[in-house]
Amino acid sequence: MDLPAAARLRVFLSLLPVVAALILQWFYWSTLQPYGWFFFYPAVLLSAWIGGLRAGIAATAASLALVWSFFPEPQFSYSFEQRSSVLALLLLFAITGVLISLLHGRLRTALAKSEESLKKADEVNALLEQRLHQIMVELEQTIVTMQKGEERFHHLFDRLLEGCQIIGFDWRYLYVNESSVRHSNAPPAKQMLGRTVMEVFPALKRTDVFATLERCMTTRTPGRLETRYAGADGRDSWFVISAQPAPEGISVLSIDITELKRAETALRESDERFRQIAESLPQLIWTATPDGVCDFLNGQWEQYAGLAKDSQTPDLIERIHPEDRSRLLREWRTAVAGGVAKLRAECRLQGRDGTYRWFDSQATALRDVQGHVVKWFGSCMDIDERRRAQELQLHSQKMEALGTLAGGIAHDFNSILLAIRGNARLAKADLEDGHPALECLGEIDRAGTRATDLVRRILAFSRQEEPKREVIQLRPVIQEAATLLRSTLPSMIQLRCMIAEDVPPTTVDAGQLYQVIMNLVTNAAHAIGHRPGTIDIHLDTVRVDKALAGATPGLHAGHYVRMSVTDTGCGIDQRTLQRIFDPFFTTKPVGQGTGLGLSVVDGIMKSHNGAITVDSQPGKGTHFRLYFPATQNVAVSAPAIREPVVVPAPTPGQRVLYVDDDDALVFLAERTLSRRGYQVTGCTDPRAALKKFVAQPAAYDVVITDLSMPTMLGFELAREMFAVRPDLPVIITSGYIRAEDHETARQLGVVAVILKPNTIEELGETLDGVISGRVVRQTVES
Repeated sequence: MDLPAAARLRVFLSLLPVVAALILQWFYWSTLQPYGWFFFYPAVLLSAWIGGLRAGIAATAASLALVWSFFPEPQFSYSFEQRSSVLALLLLFAITGVLISLLHGRLRTALAKSEESLKKADEVNALLEQRLHQIMVELEQTIVTMQKGEERFHHLFDRLLEGCQIIGFDWRYLYVNESSVRHSNAPPAKQMLGRTVMEVFPALKRTDVFATLERCMTTRTPGRLETRYAGADGRDSWFVISAQPAPEGISVLSIDITELKRAETALRESDERFRQIAESLPQLIWTATPDGVCDFLNGQWEQYAGLAKDSQTPDLIERIHPEDRSRLLREWRTAVAGGVAKLRAECRLQGRDGTYRWFDSQATALRDVQGHVVKWFGSCMDIDERRRAQELQLHSQKMEALGTLAGGIAHDFNSILLAIRGNARLAKADLEDGHPALECLGEIDRAGTRATDLVRRILAFSRQEEPKREVIQLRPVIQEAATLLRSTLPSMIQLRCMIAEDVPPTTVDAGQLYQVIMNLVTNAAHAIGHRPGTIDIHLDTVRVDKALAGATPGLHAGHYVRMSVTDTGCGIDQRTLQRIFDPFFTTKPVGQGTGLGLSVVDGIMKSHNGAITVDSQPGKGTHFRLYFPATQNVAVSAPAIREPVVVPAPTPGQRVLYVDDDDALVFLAERTLSRRGYQVTGCTDPRAALKKFVAQPAAYDVVITDLSMPTMLGFELAREMFAVRPDLPVIITSGYIRAEDHETARQLGVVAVILKPNTIEELGETLDGVISGRVVRQTVES
């Protein structure tokens, strides 16, 4: 049997009584015989009591074994009956020991459980005492916290800007903060506590405020209303009264919204002022919500586009020109989504009559203190006149650039034309009458003449041909041109002239004015076509104001002579109207127009410090207006007619130095002037010509030089020659002569300046006049 250490100790202790009994029996055997074994009975019982349950049973069994073994059969002379009695007694001992062991074990177990229960009870009691102490401490802390919370509650609510009251079910004030006292002009809070609402405010019961409080008190539902009080200073104050059910009764919160009400009033007044200002402005004013939805249009929208003030965003979008719509909407959506502070764009808006005008559209985001967009404010300013002026200015700059290019081309083309026409005439002079080549040479000369006229038109367009201006009345020129043009127009087209009285004179080139009238009337006739129609030429006086001058490049405020040409033709669409003054632009079939007619007219008007405007609509005809600056100078009776001057033939053998960088012109001049009896020395290098002249100054009677040469200008060559021989006659030729060139020629002492598109014969006539003495060094008017 495997027993624990404690059980083994009890077994050992329980065997001690048995051992003591055996020792006693040993020493006192003879005395105790034959009943000495009875001493073992208390020893066994004592062993069982000491050992307990398992140890007692073990001790009893061991004691019986020792007793049995201690009294072997040889030592006893007992009878069988005596032995049976001993065995019965031993069995009784064993049963008694087991029972005592069981009883002792139960008693020990019960005692152990009792001790354990008492121990647990002590532990629970200790825990209860500890928890009770903790609860007492927490209760004390809670009481302190509640006291502090109540103090904080009073401290906090006493300092609230909002009025706070707690009213009991008996309508007595349980709590009132200072703000509530101020809001209601009530007595001090200490005087209100414990008193009823009716006692403090006798008149309150007949107001909506009391009705709201009573409803909250009886139905236990929150209530709210806005009310107005007359303050001690006589000014009205607005409050929001909010009633909430409370355990004690109701709680009442009063919020001063006087400043909010005043702000709302100011906002309404500001909104009204904004609307008044918006309605008084000439611009198209609009506003939109933060997400870009239009919510206001001023009255100008209805006047211009026919949109009412409550029109929606799609109605406004429909008024944007289709070509501008996608761009403007894309920029607007980007501004709305990206928080852009300001948006500006130019677009065309359709009026109620269907026409479009240019507007400068601006939108500004209005933000609150947090930076959030609360409103979009926009305006559309009519810039149609400015935009058209800019377009006209750009057109003018483009025309000037093209004119410079065309003038340069024409300048170079002049030399070629002079060579072609001059050599063709020389060839005709060398051939006998009836020669087959004469007809071909005649065609070459006629083609050269047409080319020369085209060059003149290009120069007129580029304003590189100096007009021969005179102060004249336009009436006789217009009447004469109309008389000549009537014979060229179809019979179903009527040409009428309407000229006002007292039209002041103007400074013009009569030949160029005739060309202007011819081009405009011819174009009008083509626009009318093969159907009846009328062409009207008006002449009157007009004063140009700053508005018209600003919208029309080339015009300045002042008095102008206005010539108008109006037809009843097919009209011109807006896209074509923007290009009619472009050089080489024409709507006629190929081969029927050069595209220079109106561009030449535009160039002529600009060279006269005037301007031309045009209005037209398809199916409604075209109206040209030409503005010539009026002058106070006395007009000549008629354009000056230059009578031919008979020049005596020059003395044969006169020596001429001809300088030009074009070989063909040098060759032509040598042959042409030689046939007129001159001795011509040609040079293509001005520096080489200067060396020849310096070497023999008296060897030449006259010098003819081109103005523009790559190595030396004609004026520079003349200046060098004048330094050697001041009395030398010098003639300047050029395809482009400016007014300052005439002035330079006058200052240097050049006897003549000849434009190259003129024929080589004109050069010969001028040379004849110089040699004969009729043309001397003089001032040449620009």
